[in-house]
Amino acid sequence: VDAACGFSVAAPDQPTMAFLGDSTFFHSGIHGLINAVYNKHRFVYTILDNRTTAMTGHQPNPGMGRTAMGDPAQEADIEAIVKACGVKFVRVVDPSDLKGTTKVYEEALVQPEVSVVIAKRACVLLEARDRKKAKSFRHWRVDPVKCRFCLRCIKEYGCPALYKGEKKKTHINPALCNGCGVCAQVCPFEAIEEARE
Repeated sequence: VDAACGFSVAAPDQPTMAFLGDSTFFHSGIHGLINAVYNKHRFVYTILDNRTTAMTGHQPNPGMGRTAMGDPAQEADIEAIVKACGVKFVRVVDPSDLKGTTKVYEEALVQPEVSVVIAKRACVLLEARDRKKAKSFRHWRVDPVKCRFCLRCIKEYGCPALYKGEKKKTHINPALCNGCGVCAQVCPFEAIEEARE
């Protein structure tokens, strides 16, 4: 965030964006946001609220409502903290809703001052684990008839489960797929669909 403050001053005609996880926001991101508001910097600040400290092993953080020992704790509200820092444009999005998230970023990019987008969705690894435990895991496939091999899913979405297959068709590696289904929103030909057993 501090770097984004500098970039926004050095290149004011170029859109500047900063990304920070929820845990990092709590321990080193708030002061940079206060500085950005105070000095009237202009950039889009995204807080990736994945409901855990994914970078170092899924430890709890102050936004999760529980301590490291698993005891209930007061949950720190990221949106309220951001507003308390003086940010006027604050939006919470579900990043798996691509159209809705894109619309919010289009609005955020034209704001005259720092804007904050909170991308709030549990870590896909934890979601996949929980869906498997609950036996609600969804499997996805590419319909080879509908696939036009435009590669939009691979080039624009970039999920590691998607790969180029033989006969110029895209495929999904079931061992790497976390079952989120976001790739189905990306395909312009509706070739990605839930696999039915």
